[in-house]
Amino acid sequence: MHIIRASHLLENISDAAGTKLYIQIIECVVEAYLNKSLDPIQRIEKMWFAVFFLRYWRQWLLLHPNYTLANNFITNNAFRCVEFNSHALLTFLLIAHSRNIDIFYPWAFGSQTCERSFRAARSLTSTFSTIIISAVFIELKFNSNCSLRCQRKSYFRDVDKTPKKKETTLLSYML
Repeated sequence: MHIIRASHLLENISDAAGTKLYIQIIECVVEAYLNKSLDPIQRIEKMWFAVFFLRYWRQWLLLHPNYTLANNFITNNAFRCVEFNSHALLTFLLIAHSRNIDIFYPWAFGSQTCERSFRAARSLTSTFSTIIISAVFIELKFNSNCSLRCQRKSYFRDVDKTPKKKETTLLSYML
């Protein structure tokens, strides 16, 4: 975010108009997700402005043989990231609207929650141990399957009052 606040310093540098414009586009993307004061429509406008600008820039480069995407455009990974995040933001808003969900916190969509969980799981092992990662995935799958089976059992128990056979092995829950 420091580079965004420093973009005004580029005004006095000749041939920096492109860099300044690039920083403004990135600012739109960052604010669309992290600025807590924006309403959902403003978020969509900022995000899609960045997407359409990047699409136009990319297409312009493709039409001019003197320029290449490798030398004159952002990386493909960064471009796809902006595209995917704009679609994700719009999709989430459409789903929230269709289900009358009023809570909208795009600044919480990041990977920090997952990173904290894995950091906590790694702290349970010795230094340089990677065994915990496999164990965590197995445990998550086991818990997810157990939860789904419990939900299914309670649903069918309400519908059909016949007793269910108990499953006793760990493998049966994981499959």
